[in-house]
Amino acid sequence: MIHEVSKVINAQHGFDLFYCLLVQPTTSKIEADVCLFMIKNMAQFVDPKDRSNVLELVKNILAADESSPYMAQFIAIIRMLSKWVSENDFILLEVLNFLAKNLTKKDHGKAAARALKNLCSYCHRQMLPYLADLFNIVENLNSLN
Repeated sequence: MIHEVSKVINAQHGFDLFYCLLVQPTTSKIEADVCLFMIKNMAQFVDPKDRSNVLELVKNILAADESSPYMAQFIAIIRMLSKWVSENDFILLEVLNFLAKNLTKKDHGKAAARALKNLCSYCHRQMLPYLADLFNIVENLNSLN
């Protein structure tokens, strides 16, 4: 159904619309859940050259409280925005740190690992400067076992 909706409305406009609804102070929890669901499903269709609401959303996700009840959705949105991050690699290190922090969380580790894998597949050319950071992530994961 989401694919059909994105055919009817431009994914970027839909993304912007749901983001604007999400950040309204009067948005209820149910409305926020719907907005996050729609944003997650439209994120993969967002134009990587667009920086307006997408950048604001990414920055808000990266700054979110670790105990946020929406953390699973935030990680999923980051995963779906991997192509956008690859085209806007100025934010790549912050995204890597966010995912690395969530890899060790019981409730979010698998989602963060999937997001990191997806990010690496889109950003493999941009990862070279971050090899040390990636090795640190692997070392930290090995220490959990």
